[in-house]
Amino acid sequence: MKKRILLAMVILSTSLLAASGTITGTSDKAAISGEGMTESINLTLTGKAVKPVTLSSNEVTTVEFGTVLLGRTSTAIVPLTVGGESGFNVSLAAEITGNASNVTITGLSKITLEDVDSTVNMTLAYKPTTAGEILNETLTVTATYAD
Repeated sequence: MKKRILLAMVILSTSLLAASGTITGTSDKAAISGEGMTESINLTLTGKAVKPVTLSSNEVTTVEFGTVLLGRTSTAIVPLTVGGESGFNVSLAAEITGNASNVTITGLSKITLEDVDSTVNMTLAYKPTTAGEILNETLTVTATYAD
């Protein structure tokens, strides 16, 4: 009984058409070798090292709104100092953990850094909605280089 081996080659790229080489194989494997089977490209890599972004709250670690009557608002201004690479944009964002829907944050946006540290005034407003509610949450402010 004669065994027939069918060997088929599918050309997936036009660059293989120009290749020259050999096809060798057995009944369970085939290998292609020769010139034109490898292609290379060169890429140019660019970048610039910059100073890290710095952020501080000028020694403020707790914002105390005090006792606030229902329907009234207590505000606090927290100065933030932002540093980093001059001429670069920095985005500022804030997030409060827990249930603090009665606290609003304004004054944070994208800024362009100067040769000296920049100061941004973040305004916090607390307006309680339920008698006896206690506010005890954590506010996280983040500074990130922006496009």
